[in-house]
Amino acid sequence: MTISSLQPDLAHRYRLIGAILAELRPASPDGRLRLLDLGAGAESLVDAVLPPWCELHRADVDTFGRDDITQLAPGAALPFADSTFDVVLTLEVLEHVPLADRPLFLDECLRVCSRAVILSTPLGTSTTRHLEDIFRRLAQQISDQSIPFLEEHAAYGLPDPELTASALARRGAQVVTLDNAPAAEWLLANLVDFLYA
Repeated sequence: MTISSLQPDLAHRYRLIGAILAELRPASPDGRLRLLDLGAGAESLVDAVLPPWCELHRADVDTFGRDDITQLAPGAALPFADSTFDVVLTLEVLEHVPLADRPLFLDECLRVCSRAVILSTPLGTSTTRHLEDIFRRLAQQISDQSIPFLEEHAAYGLPDPELTASALARRGAQVVTLDNAPAAEWLLANLVDFLYA
C-alpha cells in the first residue's frame, strides 16, 4: 500500500502521522521508536509512512487470522506493561469504543506509552454528524445495505472534541489539536470510493 493509493483524507492523515513520527524520533544511539498501532485493522495503513527506525506492534479486538496482531478484549485493560511503547497510535478508533468504555481506553493509551499518544477521530460536531448521515443514507440507498462503521458511529456517538481534550488533560497529557481533512472533502472522497469500490 502506498500513500498515493489512499483516499485523499486518509493520505493527508497518514502523511501527517509520518511527519509527527519523524519529529518524535529518539536521539538515543539506536534511534528506535517503539510504536503501538491500537485498532490496527486487517491491513496496516501506517506501514505506508512508517520510517525504518520504528518498531511496529499491532493490536486490535480481532486478529483477522494474523499472528502479528495482539488480540484485545473490548472494555478491558491493555495487555501491556506501563510505558511499553514510546508512541501509541489510535487512528479512527475512539468513535468505535462505547461511551462508557472511553475513559478506560484513554487511561490505557496513556499508561502504555512513554512519550505520546496520537489520536485521530471524527469530531462529534453537528456538521460531521450531518455529513455522516448523508453518506449513510446515500450508501444505503445505493447498496440496500447498512454501513457498519457509520452505524457504530451513530450508536456510540462521535467523540466531543472539548470533552476528549479535557479528559486527556486531566490525566496529565499535554494536548495538541490538529485539523485533518475538511468534513465535506471526507464525504466526497468516501462517496466516490463507495461507488467505485
